[in-house]
Amino acid sequence: MTDIASALAAGPDGLGEFEGRTILSTTIQITNAGDGLSAAMKVDPIILHHGEKRYVVLEVDVDKIRFDPIKDTQGVARVHVLKASTATFIDAAAVEEAIEAQREKIDRANEKAQGITRLPLPDELMIQHGEGEHADGLVDGCPTCDDERDAIEAEGEDE
Repeated sequence: MTDIASALAAGPDGLGEFEGRTILSTTIQITNAGDGLSAAMKVDPIILHHGEKRYVVLEVDVDKIRFDPIKDTQGVARVHVLKASTATFIDAAAVEEAIEAQREKIDRANEKAQGITRLPLPDELMIQHGEGEHADGLVDGCPTCDDERDAIEAEGEDE
């Protein structure tokens, strides 16, 4: 399989098993979302316009979990059925960073499924550095490693 789920899976048994069948992916189904939004619109009515982009936050409870067979495989999909209760519209500024980060993860997973590998961005390298992933040696392109390399070279010049 070359889809996002398989690109992100931690190996063939990364998601576990159900009744002896490998779980190949997870999905979500949300029920009652419209009810929560309709209640919110009664309390705080707003006018929506064609083509607008809006953001919605849902409070949900995990209502059911089911395992659906995946066609042409021996595996199943774990389907989380979420029941929405309260919902509200939220300002884009409050969520745009999280939305963009998720969009980037999805793009990277799509690329990985297509066999495309990107070099990490400087910000990503700095995060890796902060998490100790460069403990084995300085990494080219990492601004923090570059600063350390410059400091080491400067010390050598002072001697």
